[in-house]
Parts: sequence; structure tokens; C-alpha cells
Amino acid sequence: MAISASTLRLTGLSSGMDTDAIIKSLMKIEQLKLDRQLHERTKLQWKQEALGQVKADLTAFKQDFLSVVGANSITKADAFNTYKVDVSGSGASAVTLSATMDASVGSITINEIKKLAKGASETSVDKVSNSAQGLSATNSTQLKDLDFKNKLEFVNGQISFKINDETFTFNETDTLARMISTVNSSTKANVTMTYSQLTDKFSIESKVAGAGSSLSVTNLVGNAFSDGGAFGMTAAKPVSSGAVADRSGTLLKTTDFGVKLGSFELKDGATLFEQGKDKLSFKINGREFEFDKDDTLQYMVGKVNNSGIGVEIKFDDATSKFTLEPTNGKPLSIENVSGNVFGEHSAIGITEIKSSYSAGQDAELIVNGITLSRSTNNFTIDGINYKLNKTTAAGADIDATVSRDVQPAVDKIKTFVDAYNKLVKNLDDKLTETKTKDETQYTPLTDDEKTELGLSEKQIEEWEAIAKKGLLRRDTGIQDMLNSLRTALYERVAGAGLSPADIGLKTGAYSLGMKGQIVLDEEKLRSAFEADPDRVMSVFTNVSDSSNAATKRLESGLAERIGSIVDKYTGGYQSTSLTTLTDSLKKLDDRISAIEEKMLAKEEQLYKKYAAMETALAALNSQSEWLAGVLGGQSA
Repeated sequence: MAISASTLRLTGLSSGMDTDAIIKSLMKIEQLKLDRQLHERTKLQWKQEALGQVKADLTAFKQDFLSVVGANSITKADAFNTYKVDVSGSGASAVTLSATMDASVGSITINEIKKLAKGASETSVDKVSNSAQGLSATNSTQLKDLDFKNKLEFVNGQISFKINDETFTFNETDTLARMISTVNSSTKANVTMTYSQLTDKFSIESKVAGAGSSLSVTNLVGNAFSDGGAFGMTAAKPVSSGAVADRSGTLLKTTDFGVKLGSFELKDGATLFEQGKDKLSFKINGREFEFDKDDTLQYMVGKVNNSGIGVEIKFDDATSKFTLEPTNGKPLSIENVSGNVFGEHSAIGITEIKSSYSAGQDAELIVNGITLSRSTNNFTIDGINYKLNKTTAAGADIDATVSRDVQPAVDKIKTFVDAYNKLVKNLDDKLTETKTKDETQYTPLTDDEKTELGLSEKQIEEWEAIAKKGLLRRDTGIQDMLNSLRTALYERVAGAGLSPADIGLKTGAYSLGMKGQIVLDEEKLRSAFEADPDRVMSVFTNVSDSSNAATKRLESGLAERIGSIVDKYTGGYQSTSLTTLTDSLKKLDDRISAIEEKMLAKEEQLYKKYAAMETALAALNSQSEWLAGVLGGQSA
């Protein structure tokens, strides 16, 4: 670091001497004194950085392996309580099973998967396009150019509809892909909208599955979702029969509702039952109802109305007509299964109706002979995760065996050992790092020295890498920490009666370069897990609440032991070392400032002396020139 005054100096004008070079040479001893202090400061800063890096490495290791939130934590029971599920049977692909730490060794049988859970949905009742290829070859076609069977109509170039709590508006120039993507990305609508070229139908399904799932679709502008509109959906509206009369032509009245169904014979000779059959059945909104000849019309109507499927059968005495009215705001679905209640030319004259709406349903399955229902296809029972993929037939049993799986725990410990050994080797290398005889000449450089040597950035980096060698050689705090870590492997964990060394974690031989590193006997560890997994787990995970340091150490598992040792180092010895270094750096800075001030004063003094000399020489030169001029005049 060159020290110079801030004033402008004009030197050597009379003497012709390089005053700056002379003064720099005279200041060389003082500059060396300053450089020594600067070198020492740089070394302390490097040591401070080296200790900071040690702390960062220890902290990263602790967070990854010794914290409950660490990705590779060995402190959590679920790192060791691992189970596997082996599934067999012809229907094995119908379900995916996995075990949690709460599972128990044993077996289960899935006798049947009767239903999969699904969300409420709206699906086009028929194909929506005019073409066998569907609406378009790609979903990138604009809405106005899609080939709908019922033309998509726009109002002022727009369509608009509401799904659940979200209103959507699209321009005729928007693409089909954009419309679908916009709907699907809405968290308020919370549905999945699709268009399939294979079925040529639109579908909207709630992302919330189960019988409690709901879906509301309302057309606002245009005819996308109107009844019989472009997207092929139906509306919630009642349907009515014609006047119902018996064979003699007498109109049906509510007073006739007590008559048994098998006794009804209508005016055209039709009956409610197929010839030779004693039962009839039909589905309304997906729910199947079955009745026999001894049931009454009153019973049939009441059973439907009290079923909670969102429909009410009404009868008008004045007109003798039946009306099926939706009570949940959803389109009706009517399917005749057997008999003659509904359908074309049916007894009461109400045809079958396809509905675009399908109610949500719970998953239903039989496990170990017990019927279960869940609102989702993904659920957990007794520590076993179920993912239902498809239904199965009755009798196609799926057998599952739950057993302990020690390999994940062994792999977890192997990952821990690898990281531990890398950390210990790095620390041990710092403790034993030395410079060769030739490398001792590499010391910290000041900025001026780097310039004088003409070093490039890469050369400076290489120089400093050598100069930094041995900064932490024989560091007492690191050495004590490593010794404590070795001891932790051989002390038995109270309660478990085992030490880490007893289950395969020992330190390696110094002669083999394994100073303090763990040599893992994988087979011994695996055998220990298989013999008594809970006991082995406690060797790693035990936590002590004792206030006595010695007791706490003995009761703690390996994870807590290592964590305590690291905390003792980073919060104790290293913290003190860093504080000491900070104090030393402050004192050095004060010393450097004092030297710089002293050098500045001396440099100013030297410049003043040489300035005085230049002034005297200038006066002498002036006198000499005057004398020469006088003598020259006399000679003339």
C-alpha cells in the first residue's frame, strides 16, 4: 500500500533528480513494516473465512441428517419403520398399495372393488360434431371454425357460461385449447374440462370426488351449454306423461294408488310387468329401483320421492298425468331396466331420458369381508395407502402381504455414513495440512505486490490457494470435536443396550487412512434391523430429556449425540475463536492505521526537505545566471 499526500507536488525541477523514486526508496523500510501487518491481517481474515466454512459444512450436515425436517434425517422413526406390500391375484393391477410407518405386519384381502369414486360431471349426451373426425383435427382451431352439429352461436362475438363460482367469457377467435385450459386452471371452478375426438363429446368433472361432490353449469351468453346447445348438454326440466287410464278408459286417480302394481291393466291392454316376470326395475338419476307385483303404486312413488336422488314424482288428479320434476337443479336421467314403467310406448307414457349430468359417487370396496366406502380413490386404512385404479369382479380376490422392509433403513444409514465420512475427512485434512519447503514462500499479497509481480487473476488464485494451506493445522477445537465424534460411536445407548459399533458402525484404521471415518458393516446392520428393528432404531433416534450432561450423553441416540457435539463446537470453542479473531483484526486495523499515519507524516517531511532543496537550487541557479550575464557584459 503506497502512502502519499493529496497535495500536488512538482519535484526535481531544479535538481533534475527523481524525487518520487528517492523518497519511495527511503520509505521502503516503513512500507515493509506496513506490508507485514497487511499480510497478517489477510491471514486472520482467511482463517476467519476457513472457520466460517467449517461451520457452514457442519450446519448443512446437521440440517440434512440431524434435523426432523432434513431430507435424509436419521432422527425420525419413519426413516426406519418401513414396510413393503406384496400384492397378488388376477386383479392386482386394480389397486396400488403401499405401507406407512403405522402399518402392521400381516395380510389383507380385497374381495372386490365395486365402485371407483368420481366427481359430479356433465357430459355431452350425443356426439357434438358433424364429422366423423370430430370438431377439428386439433384443439388449436378457433371456436367459430369448429364443426358443431348444433352450430355454436355467439352474441357480439362472444359466449359466456358459469361453472360453479367462476364465470367464463370467450371470444369467437379464441381456440378450443385456450377455452379448455382457462377452465381447467381456475381454482374457483375446480373442474376438469375435456373434449375427446374419440367419443366426440365434451365432459366437465368436478375435481372433488365422492357422493358429496357437486357441479353447477349455467349458460349465460350464446348456446354452448344451453339445453340441446352446441356442447350437447341437457337442462334441468320436468317431464310429464299423457293422461293415464285403465282398460275401460277410466282415468287414474290418487284413490287408485293403493292398488297392487300387478293388478294394473291400462287402456291399451298394457301392464307394468313383462309377461312371465314378477319384478320390474328402472333407474332414475343413476339409482336403480326394483318392485314386485305385490307393491302398490303409492309405495313405488313414495320410495322414489324419499330416495334423495333429486327428483319428485307428482300426479295431477285433474289431468291424470304423472310428472317427474328435478328438485336439485340437475337434468333428469331415466332408464327402463325391466318391465314397462318407462320408455317408448310405456305404461305411463314417459320415455327414457339421457342426462348430461352424472352425480358424484363414493368408492366402494370389500376388504377382509368388510364393505367400505370412501369419497376418494386414494385413502389410508390401518397404515396402508390405497390407490384404486379400476373395479374388479366379485370373487377376483386381491391378496396383499405386509412385511418389514429393512433395505430403505439400511440405505438411509449408508447415505448418512457417506456424508459423515466426507465431512470428517475434510476436517481431518485441514488439521494435518502442511506446506512443502518451496510453498513456505507463498504468503498473502498486498494489492501493490500483485501489481508489481504482474500476476493474472488465475495466478493470484493459484498463489492464494497455496498461501492458505495449513490455516487450521492442529486446531484444538476441531480436534476435540473429532475425538468426541469417535467416542460417540462406541458408547452404548441407554435403553437400547447397543452402541452404533455393535450394529456395524465402527471407525476405520488410521493405517488405512480412515482417521475417524465410519466403516459400515452393511450385513451386520441389516441383520440387526431384521432381528429387532425397534431396538436398532433407538440407537439412532433416542432423545434424552435429562439435565445431567453425562446421563444425557448416554441416553441419547447417535443423531442427538452428534448434534450436541457439533453444537458444543460451533457455539463454544469456534464461537470463541471467531470472537478472538474479530478482536485481533480490530487491533490490527488500529495498528495499520497508526503506521499509515506515521508514514504519511514522514513522507510529507521528506517532500518538504527536497522541496526546500529545490528552492535553494533554483535561487543558486538564478544567481549564477545573473553573474554569468554580468561577466558576459563586461567581456563585450
